[in-house]
Amino acid sequence: MYDGVSCLPIQVGETFTGQLFGATNCTPPTTIAEIATVSFPGMNFGRLVPINSQVYSRNFNWTATFDHLGYQVMCALAIDRFLSLIFI
Repeated sequence: MYDGVSCLPIQVGETFTGQLFGATNCTPPTTIAEIATVSFPGMNFGRLVPINSQVYSRNFNWTATFDHLGYQVMCALAIDRFLSLIFI
């Protein structure tokens, strides 16, 4: 599992597949409505899936092209049903 702490090299034509997790420790638990991203072109995202009442996930994949040479950065955050941000 990629921990998001360091850089991960991807070659042109290679597909990177990952999973984003959003968790809330709110009391009472709140529903995560979305895991939003700021990402680069070509990212494909699956639907938001509840793992349990406090953890949700979203799969994603991306195939590197020559247009993506260099560093690519993706940021993600979870948004609850009250539109509050939960940083992940």
